[in-house]
Amino acid sequence: MADLTSETAHILGRLSALDASLSGELAEYPEKDPRVVRTKEEIQRLTAKLESLPQKELELARLARTVKSNEEIYLILLKKLENARISEVAETRGMGSAMVIDPAIPPPYPLRRKRALFIFLGGIMSLVFGLGMAFFAEYRDSSVRTSRGIEESLHSRVLGIIPSTPKKIRKTFLGFRR
Repeated sequence: MADLTSETAHILGRLSALDASLSGELAEYPEKDPRVVRTKEEIQRLTAKLESLPQKELELARLARTVKSNEEIYLILLKKLENARISEVAETRGMGSAMVIDPAIPPPYPLRRKRALFIFLGGIMSLVFGLGMAFFAEYRDSSVRTSRGIEESLHSRVLGIIPSTPKKIRKTFLGFRR
């Protein structure tokens, strides 16, 4: 390989890398995948370029490329074999991705429920919430209750008011009970 030109050496290195890449891509992707097609086209282009070189140099380049790509394929297959051995050992020993450090132990007695405390606290909280809502509703109420309130909101004097009916009359209005 000493008499190969630098261009031939570059093409040879690129071709062997593409061959190894192609074998890896074919293991993962179908033949019509764009990555595989692109790699094959690049290999064809570089092969055509190599064919334009002299015949003996071409033969030497092909043999060197075959040796280099076979070495790379061998290394890839060796890595896959090692991964398969590791997986096999892990399966036979029962090792998985999770490991039990301490087994679960049930408590010696059931937890005591604090039902009375929860009922008491719920009652207190609902009372506080209810009072808060009542005060908030009163705060948001904008109705007018007295003639003075009308005068303040309208900025004018009140000429007359309609008296409220007593509670006894309200209960039996027009002979009907409410």
